[in-house]
Amino acid sequence: MTSGFRTFGVVVVGIGTAGRVRLRDLQECGSTISLELKGFVSRHESEIPGVTKLSYEECLARSDIHAVIICTEPHTHENLIRQALYSNKHVLVEYPVALSSQIAQDLYQQANRKGLVLHEEISDF
Repeated sequence: MTSGFRTFGVVVVGIGTAGRVRLRDLQECGSTISLELKGFVSRHESEIPGVTKLSYEECLARSDIHAVIICTEPHTHENLIRQALYSNKHVLVEYPVALSSQIAQDLYQQANRKGLVLHEEISDF
């Protein structure tokens, strides 16, 4: 690894359609980008070959996980984002960030204050 280059450990939260697409993309990109898939979080009994299932609490506590990709139902986004930001994790979340613009603005401000990325993804898959 060269000086200044950083690999980000990433976890996908939710493995519905969007989450499975994110998992596939991360698995297929291999070492061509600086993201390393560390696992997935799902409330369902699921197995994905070659990918470790984690609890959300475990992924937030691990120092080798730097970012979460949230692909869950919109009503869960606010709580999951707040927990991730509190744990100093970057967040990529499927649309919408939150159910109200005021809550979304608060989350973006919180991320900004902590120097973290909060990015809203609008999928077209």
